[in-house]
Amino acid sequence: MSREIKFRAWDNVENKMYSVGDEDNIQFYFNGLVIQADKFTNIKIDTGEDYEDDVHCERMEHLIYMQYTGLKDKHGKEIYEGDFVHIHIPIIGSEVTDFFGVVKFCEGAFWVDDNEDAIPLWSEINIPFIVGNIYENPELLGEIE
Repeated sequence: MSREIKFRAWDNVENKMYSVGDEDNIQFYFNGLVIQADKFTNIKIDTGEDYEDDVHCERMEHLIYMQYTGLKDKHGKEIYEGDFVHIHIPIIGSEVTDFFGVVKFCEGAFWVDDNEDAIPLWSEINIPFIVGNIYENPELLGEIE
């Protein structure tokens, strides 16, 4: 079985989520050990007589990367580490239990963790729906503590 390897990145300086590869002025790359990002901006250099265009490059070492699980929620939205998901789990008979937690990668698998229990995030389990993520919706952390 193969799955698409993708990442997104949280910029904790600009408070912005980047979909890796979707930004025109940010170059994401793998340096052999980790993912890195460089941000390019156009600047003007004063030559004394005139101004010349140049490109400034800034290493974005503060980004926090989250890996794509290979699964989508019931609305077709890609599920990443750090997402809050809500899952309806059928129990024997017609009873259904709700599970709400954060997607985490641990011991070679993706899990949904509610700080007390964790269940594996499999496509065989009822498809979850994304409620938010830990960076853009930190208030949801209080709901699982």
